[in-house]
Amino acid sequence: MSSEENIVYTEKSIWIDEKIKSGRYSVDSESGNIFSNVRERRREMKGNIRNNRAIYVVIGNLKKDGKICHLSHIVWIWENGPVPQGWVVHHIDENKQNNSISNLTIMPWGEHSKK
Repeated sequence: MSSEENIVYTEKSIWIDEKIKSGRYSVDSESGNIFSNVRERRREMKGNIRNNRAIYVVIGNLKKDGKICHLSHIVWIWENGPVPQGWVVHHIDENKQNNSISNLTIMPWGEHSKK
């Protein structure tokens, strides 16, 4: 990627960044888990696995402004900030349930789609 000032981020990526860093959530990047810190209790959020592949979790309240998000994106954003437009979070070992930060990288969508 080139100059920082030319980078454009997706709206959802920016939204995730703002929500998870609001204090309501915390992320253990080594294990790839997310926790809810609501009502002074830290509770691990159990995601859902779709099509026996990626893990999804709900951030916020779906009846209001919540969104369903890939856990891998949440872990990446927690550590590195929003994902640039046209880039995707890639699981290095191809195991979409291994969301440890050491297993995640980003790459251009076109390059990722060839894998």
